[in-house]
Amino acid sequence: MVVSVVTRGVSDDANAFVVDGRTVWLRVSRVSHAFAYHASLDGKAWRMVRFFSIDGPRGQRRSASRHSRRPVTAASSPSTTSASGASA
Repeated sequence: MVVSVVTRGVSDDANAFVVDGRTVWLRVSRVSHAFAYHASLDGKAWRMVRFFSIDGPRGQRRSASRHSRRPVTAASSPSTTSASGASA
């Protein structure tokens, strides 16, 4: 299952969809303080997982746009994987 967790003081999770198999593509897009998570089973057709914003400190500059995309393979142990592909 594709699950995302965002923490802004408290954590909340969003369950997206069940993944048949062991691999899913995850994409993180950002414009300023707004983020969008998408997931794909084939790297071509994308489904929205979550959209959210995180306010930065006053005066902090961020780049206008960033986009990252890579496949993530399910772990054999009961660990979790973040949208960036890093183990949590």
